[in-house]
Amino acid sequence: MIRFVLNTVVFSSCFLVNTTPVSKLWADPPPVVAEKSDRPSLTERQIETLIQDLSSPKFARRQAATKTLATGGANVVDPVLKAAKTHELEVATRAVQILEFLFLYGIPETSMEAQVALEELADRTKRFHSGTVIQKEANDVLALNYHLREERALAAIRRLGGIVRYREGLDGNLQNVTRNQPPEIVILTLQKWKGKSEDLQYIKRLDRLQQLYVIRKEVGDMEYVNAISEDDVAEIQKALPQVDVSWRGPAFLGVSGVALPGRGCELSTVSPNQAAAKAGLRKNDLLLKFDGQDVDNFEQLVRLIGRHDPGDKIAATALRNNQLLEFEITLEGWK
Repeated sequence: MIRFVLNTVVFSSCFLVNTTPVSKLWADPPPVVAEKSDRPSLTERQIETLIQDLSSPKFARRQAATKTLATGGANVVDPVLKAAKTHELEVATRAVQILEFLFLYGIPETSMEAQVALEELADRTKRFHSGTVIQKEANDVLALNYHLREERALAAIRRLGGIVRYREGLDGNLQNVTRNQPPEIVILTLQKWKGKSEDLQYIKRLDRLQQLYVIRKEVGDMEYVNAISEDDVAEIQKALPQVDVSWRGPAFLGVSGVALPGRGCELSTVSPNQAAAKAGLRKNDLLLKFDGQDVDNFEQLVRLIGRHDPGDKIAATALRNNQLLEFEITLEGWK
């Protein structure tokens, strides 16, 4: 979605500030990507000259420079970002247009660099010579393309081995995320997560995220191997204070529960086609023992599960309609 960069006419020292939307810089339709492998890269000197042309008194020259930079690829992002911070509003406005075009039409690497540049411009804690007008314009670009940014962040998380889910209904069943639903759960697994600390930027971009599951394996008394460090988790919570972070083991049972007076954990949900359901456990069963240990509450059950790996077979005891039942559960992995 392309919008007008400025809604009001602003006078600079020698000409009117450009109000042309990015889409009008090209004949219909605009190119699918803003760079091609067979196009020679712009040199530093060419980029410098083109940025100078953004403030040319000649409109045609300004337009030509804008178009050339917008199809210049990743190596123009940093110089254009610097230009966006200038006190010359015409140059800054066109720089935001260029970053917007690279964000929307660039190859994935270039698009991400342009997005990061726009996010820097949109940061209201920073001060630029171009002032708050450019901050608002960068914010508008990001807001109008929120779903695109979210989809790209989710795709990156999946490529790195993360699992993205959302909850649907009251049965606790986990479903795949869709475009129109906010992701409620991102799961970082020990077995699959290949990301580094810097890759957690993709999670931090999920403004609608509600819950983060971080997998860790208990290897001793209160000793764990974590999918990501506790410091990384703290950074995510700082960026997304609304997110509820839950630590889970590598194995998945597929239940939620509440503690009852006395002992036991009543299963408030049993997810269909998951380990507990396959073993025969049902909603409202009172789970009393798991792996030979008494179960007093759901938190204790989570810790007991966390000591095991997918594929482990676990004995469990539950009370149903005043009848004690024995179960053999084959734990599964997160998926």
